[in-house]
Amino acid sequence: MTNGDERGQVLHCDISETDRQLAEDIDAQPESHPFHLCSTFRRLYIDEPRKEPRMSTAQASTLIIFLSMGLVGFSPADTPSPPTELKLENLLRQSLTDEFIADREIIVSYVEMPPNMTLDRHWHPGEEFHYYLEGEVEIVIDGETSIIGTPGTVGYVPFKKMHTATTGDKSATFLVFRVHTEGKPVRYLEDGGTSEQ
Repeated sequence: MTNGDERGQVLHCDISETDRQLAEDIDAQPESHPFHLCSTFRRLYIDEPRKEPRMSTAQASTLIIFLSMGLVGFSPADTPSPPTELKLENLLRQSLTDEFIADREIIVSYVEMPPNMTLDRHWHPGEEFHYYLEGEVEIVIDGETSIIGTPGTVGYVPFKKMHTATTGDKSATFLVFRVHTEGKPVRYLEDGGTSEQ
């Protein structure tokens, strides 16, 4: 940015030499240039000096009133409620090619946990990977460091490791990817039962 001539500046940034050349090419042959509709570009951004936007006191007051009305109208009821019960949904269950690896399949599951919930301790006949989407969940794994799952982070539960998931004040939503032993139940519970979720 220069202190003298403010021509050629948009939002306090200089127009590059390439943009200047494009504008000149458009003006020279507007009907044959693929960007002929953009000839206003030169007039607005190169030929006209930059003008600082100014707001009067009355305009500023009106803006503040409208923004305040919007905030007053907002309530927590406008935001989605956290889930009230556990949701486990298998999105994909696909066998892997025997040529690649025999007797294995991929299971992709979507999980929503409400606040203040702990899943039954269980293990899987496979490797488990998590991608955390919303909220916060603690994955407690026997003999391993707990995982605190927050949005954008990932977690890993080793083969046949007993584990559980616990939420606190927040709900949690995450995706689970498993490389699973084909033909086996999805989940083995600590009490000896099994589950396909």
